[in-house]
Amino acid sequence: MANSTKSPPKRSAKHAIPMIKSRKSARNKDARNKERAKRLIREMRIMLDNLRTEQVDINFDLLDPSPDNPRFGAMHDRNQEFDNERIFADMREGCVGLAGSMRKIGQVEPIYLKRNGDRYLVVEGTRRWVAYEINRQADPDSDRWNSIPAYIFPDNCTDEQVDLLLGVIHGQGKLDWDSYEKARHLTVTLRDKWLFSIADISDFTGKDQQEIKLAISAYRNTKKYIEEYPDLNDRSLKKKYSHFFELAKVGGTSIVRDKKTRPLVFDAIQKGKVSNSKKTRDLPKILANPDASRALAEGEGPSAYDEAIRIVQKDSPAEVGVFKSMKFWTGKMKREATDVIRDLRSRRGNAAHRKIYIELLESILEIGYSANRDDLITQALENVQEE
Repeated sequence: MANSTKSPPKRSAKHAIPMIKSRKSARNKDARNKERAKRLIREMRIMLDNLRTEQVDINFDLLDPSPDNPRFGAMHDRNQEFDNERIFADMREGCVGLAGSMRKIGQVEPIYLKRNGDRYLVVEGTRRWVAYEINRQADPDSDRWNSIPAYIFPDNCTDEQVDLLLGVIHGQGKLDWDSYEKARHLTVTLRDKWLFSIADISDFTGKDQQEIKLAISAYRNTKKYIEEYPDLNDRSLKKKYSHFFELAKVGGTSIVRDKKTRPLVFDAIQKGKVSNSKKTRDLPKILANPDASRALAEGEGPSAYDEAIRIVQKDSPAEVGVFKSMKFWTGKMKREATDVIRDLRSRRGNAAHRKIYIELLESILEIGYSANRDDLITQALENVQEE
């Protein structure tokens, strides 16, 4: 009897056409984006060169901080009201030293402004703006602080070009945005707003693509954390970002995406169970172990982490502590030091190498009991000592 099972219908050529068109469209879009990125880089360099030849002094009373400046990103992320008095109050303490420096040596770098009707937005140089205001209040009778050196973006300069320029200046570490502010600019402005690819952002800023991916991942997870704890101050928020950056380094962002493990991660960070950001790297291993996860959830303070990591070490000793280091270096020796070990065993190695090798063997054998350990040491020594 013939097999009645029908074979799946073959796709006709007409079914493949939409897929081909879709792929072609995607390639064309990528090509257009790359061309746009190259064009923006050329325009930005020309614009920056022109800007720096046209320094002017602007009446200080005509200045307002730009609400789009990434320095105020934490304020926007927490949905706080944006106004000049609040900004000055929040930033004043951190700018007192800069104000003192300006009184002694003047302003070294002009600020960058963009026209806003009859006034100007400070798009770069907010700390200098605050330092100027500190000096104006301290010395109200002096004319020295009535105007400020500045570069003014031309009226035809687009917001995209301004955002890109800020990313270049701060992304390369030439001026002092902190890690959270840089990550927010990479994510919210360059990636989400202007849809630049990771490769394009790398070209613009000079940052490694992997570092950009880590920063974007860490920022997005920090944003989730803010939604749960919106009352954080700036300093605390930026410390939390460092936890999520370390978590991204070990590929642990899935435990934040997972709605089951996310509360445990947030709880451990919020309540100080992971007392420093580097310990956050151990959270994926802890949460993968039911007993360790329970100890972390039920414990209090840093001791909760200590107990959880003790359980992980007991169950998987090769994953933490000195055993993790031993595992790493053992693998490294196997991969890279075979010629050296071979020379030692064939008695061609130098005396210094032989001494280190013997000390390593003795240390390993001292760690645990071995019935024939004396024989092993003797044999090891015989293998590397000269006749």
